[in-house]
Amino acid sequence: DQVFDACLEYNKYAFGLAQVHKEEKAIEYYKIAREKFKELKDVERVADADFSIGRCYNRSNNPLDAEIYLSRALQVYEAANLFDDIARTRAQLGRSALLQNRFEEALGHFEASRKIILGEDDIDYRALFSVQKNMIKAMRGVGWDVEAKVIERRNAVINEVLELDTADA
Repeated sequence: DQVFDACLEYNKYAFGLAQVHKEEKAIEYYKIAREKFKELKDVERVADADFSIGRCYNRSNNPLDAEIYLSRALQVYEAANLFDDIARTRAQLGRSALLQNRFEEALGHFEASRKIILGEDDIDYRALFSVQKNMIKAMRGVGWDVEAKVIERRNAVINEVLELDTADA
């Protein structure tokens, strides 16, 4: 179907823009893709677009708008038990809360994401590192310095192997 193919192209273009940190333009194209997927009644792809828009808003330091889109995506992912998508969305909601200094809320999102990641048969250590890196910031925000040090040591071991110390959430 031509409309579906067009949606995928808008989505790919938006992804490319986000990769080169042109979030504002990426959001514009993700929103076009979102509307087209909505016309096609493709619930999961609309949620994926919402997630991508939310992540771009986080990267643009606009956590309030990020939360709107991420929350919508999370509703779909939870309804469909899409655990990987739940994990990445909870991590981004944690980033939104962290950007607003809502450390306890951020910690709740990061812990939920981490629990899903650790429950997988094949653990994604890059995702784990990223979530834990943000958990450390949230832990320090609530004064849990001892706990933050424990997670920091765990991340150091992962980083030694994967060399992710510049990883972005």
